[in-house]
Amino acid sequence: MSSARLTLGTFNVLNLVPGSTPELRHFFYKAEPKQSYWAADPGDSGQSAYEEKLHWLARQIDVLDCDAIAFQEVFDEAPLREAIALSSWKDHPHTLVMGGEPSFVETDFKGTPSRVYNKPRVALLVRGDWQVEAEVLDSFPADFGFDEPLVGRDGAERSFVYAKNGETVSQMYRPALRCVLTLPEWSERLQGVREGERGQVVVYVAHFKSKAPMAERGQTGTSAQKARQYARENALGAARSAMIRNVDAAAVRWRVIEDLEQHPERPVVLMGDLNDELEAISSDIAGGLSVPYFSRDDYPDDDRELMRHVASDLALYATARRHGRKTQRDVLYTFFWDGQHNTLDHILVSRHFIPDWMRENWGSPAVGDVGSLRVLNDHLMDDMLDELEHWQVSKYHARKSDHGQVVVRLDWNRRPKTADQS
Repeated sequence: MSSARLTLGTFNVLNLVPGSTPELRHFFYKAEPKQSYWAADPGDSGQSAYEEKLHWLARQIDVLDCDAIAFQEVFDEAPLREAIALSSWKDHPHTLVMGGEPSFVETDFKGTPSRVYNKPRVALLVRGDWQVEAEVLDSFPADFGFDEPLVGRDGAERSFVYAKNGETVSQMYRPALRCVLTLPEWSERLQGVREGERGQVVVYVAHFKSKAPMAERGQTGTSAQKARQYARENALGAARSAMIRNVDAAAVRWRVIEDLEQHPERPVVLMGDLNDELEAISSDIAGGLSVPYFSRDDYPDDDRELMRHVASDLALYATARRHGRKTQRDVLYTFFWDGQHNTLDHILVSRHFIPDWMRENWGSPAVGDVGSLRVLNDHLMDDMLDELEHWQVSKYHARKSDHGQVVVRLDWNRRPKTADQS
């Protein structure tokens, strides 16, 4: 059976803000030289760090060669458009959707007017012959009762508080994107697509809170006292970050379930820097990677089998795990920090592209498969990095990215031709 190939990629571009000029310097998070791009400061190439970064981004966009690319850490739209203009995409129609508005404060740096960007955003770049209907997800879904009291099996009632400035939080820590992509005319003959309609794919782009602890820094006492104080605060800070990451993951998951409920024929894809491994709770929550266990104590046998089928249809599945089963290799990583290799960037897909046998025949039949998966991480494997201090590694990555890119090819089966189509 022939298939149509859909190629999707995810790309954390690392603190992409407009470049500086002698008159205007743009910073991210703080008005400090190391947290900006300089118009001067030519590197070995004779280009500024900003120019080097844009040319590298353009080359990577071309190497990815995708139908749609999800971006993270795009603080401002302008530099991303500059990079696209340096790529082969400039010669073809395309659509760029941003996840919300830029956030910054006006300040000055040594008497020079400056702008400090403080919110990394996501974006989606789509080929011109694919139609795009976009929605920014910046609020929790309706009836998202994270803070509702819950009575546990022990009979005790517990409340879960997540507040900002004394008010219960109802906004995503980082907005996500939800885009409905309508494929060109050739998609009318794809398996699972109704006669006379074009195929559609729902793409979510997310960038969850990092694992960096949200903690107070100890400033009093001796060095030993400050170290002990911060050791305790660091543990609390990591727990705070995990809570925010998990709640945002649950908010995205609610919308994914809604899509798969209302349009079961339409595949759903979640792409982005989820800021943790697949085995992490936040990744599991976002994708529903672990199908819920329905206990006999809670549900009768007649319900449990049907519930398992329905839950499997509402789940997302890791393309990396499918790729590992096909190739018998799973040595992939997309991030390198402090000598550790991690995979933080993921592409998750609905059951449409996961073989029935891999889902133990739970849920509805697949309409395609994961054709291939690539990770572009050569820039993270430079042995020079082994000899650099943290601040030097950051300077090296500033001209590129500290994340690898993930590319997945989805093979969507075509319907067999009928006699009157022959």
